Parts: sequence; structure tokens; C-alpha cells
Amino acid sequence: MKDRDKVKAIIDVVTPIFMRQAGNMGDVVYFYSPKAQSDKGRATPAFVSQGGDKTLVCINNQLFKIAPEQKRPDDFLFYAFKNPEKWPHLTQEELRQARKARAEKKSA
Repeated sequence: MKDRDKVKAIIDVVTPIFMRQAGNMGDVVYFYSPKAQSDKGRATPAFVSQGGDKTLVCINNQLFKIAPEQKRPDDFLFYAFKNPEKWPHLTQEELRQARKARAEKKSA
């Protein structure tokens, strides 16, 4: 409970990225830290190798615009859909309607 404000701040920052509404982050839909995964004894997340219409590509170079020899201060990897036209950005109203439909389907 003592870190509630910190957790809320993280959620507030990450939610627009995850919901593809953060204009400064391009089309990021997934991200993770390989070091954190390794430190916890976990494998690469399954979403990295998902295929079909949801195939992903790493877009770190486009996001950070750094030379290959430069080291970034973190080890996060950011991914976008390979075919973003199949997954358009949703407006706030479209998100609200999708959540409502999902909730109604769950309760049925």
C-alpha cells in the first residue's frame, strides 16, 4: 500500500502506450525488459514470436534514433505490429464501447 502512488504513476504512463494512444511512442503495442526476464529466470515472452496478423517487429531503432554503437540507458525492447494497418488506433469512444461489449459478453 505504501507504493500505491508509484504504481498508479506507472499505470498512467504505460496505459496510453499499451492502448496505442501515445503519439510520441509510435505504434508500440508490446514492450519488455530482457534483463528483468532473465533475472527472474523467465524466457522471452511469447508475444515476441506471435505470428499471423499479429506478427511483431522490434522498433527500438526508430524510437530512439541512436547509432548502433551507442548504448541506451535501459534494456527495454519495444515492438509494433508488422502490419499496423490491420490494427488501427482506437478513439476513446471506441475503446469505451469495446470494453462495454467485452464486459457484457463476460457477464452473459
